Amino acid sequence: MNTRILTGAAFGALLALSAPALASAADVANGQALFRQQCGICHIAGKGDGEGGQGPSLKGVVGRKPASDENFGAYTQPLMDATAPWTEANIAVFLADPQKVYPGTAMPIRVGSPTDRADLAAYLATIKAAP
Repeated sequence: MNTRILTGAAFGALLALSAPALASAADVANGQALFRQQCGICHIAGKGDGEGGQGPSLKGVVGRKPASDENFGAYTQPLMDATAPWTEANIAVFLADPQKVYPGTAMPIRVGSPTDRADLAAYLATIKAAP
C-alpha cells in the first residue's frame, strides 16, 4: 500500500482527534512567549522571536505548502512530498508528534499540551510573510 496514502490518513485522523482542543479560544500572547522559549532557537517568525537558522522561517507559514520556504534548502522528503497547506489545526497536530505526522522529518520537538499547541498555531497565524 502507498505510504503517502497511509500518512495522509493518519494525519487526517490526528487532525480529527485534535479538533476539540482547537475549539477553545487560543492565547496568541502565550503562543508568542512559547515560540520565543521553544522555537526561536531553530526558527524565525515575528520580530524579536529568535535567531532561527537551523529550521525554515515560519513567517507566513499558515496557508503555505510545507517545504516551501525558498530560503531554506534542507527539507526532508516527507515534508517535500506533503501537499496540504499549513493551517492552524494541522500545525497543532504536527506539533503534538512531528514524527507521527511526517515520519522522517527533522523536527525533533513535541509540544505536549493541546493548549500550548493551539496557542503556538494561533500565534503563527498572525505572522504574515514579508512582502
